[in-house]
Amino acid sequence: MQHLQRFLHKFSRVAKRAYDFGGYALHPVEIHTLAFITGKGRSYVSEIARETAVTRGAVSQVVARLTDKGLVDKAPAPANTSRMLIHPTEEGQRVAAAHDTFHDQRDQRFLAFLEGLDADQRRIVKQLFFEMDCWMDNYLDDT
Repeated sequence: MQHLQRFLHKFSRVAKRAYDFGGYALHPVEIHTLAFITGKGRSYVSEIARETAVTRGAVSQVVARLTDKGLVDKAPAPANTSRMLIHPTEEGQRVAAAHDTFHDQRDQRFLAFLEGLDADQRRIVKQLFFEMDCWMDNYLDDT
């Protein structure tokens, strides 16, 4: 449990810190929202919230910051002009690519460890991550 506590403490510190992605200082929630939007091509706030387990209000605030930085644009949805579709700008796509490079440089050891696991070990790790996710739900008021 000591290693898990150390991990959780470090993860909390990482989540609060801004990192440089192609000249933009972005917090993990910002860059991961941009990466999600870029991966989808375009998205609604409700879809981002549902698939990333972040509240719609928080997603709206992040999207506003990304819009102010010129990394995403919003446009009325063709089928329902009261809903806004969010899509990355060219600059947003460049910054999302810098995010991929950022992870390529930092995640090699951990990904190599996971790739070295056999099928039973991967099943156990997957179950562990699932159980940890459920465990953290007990500490959140919004789930």
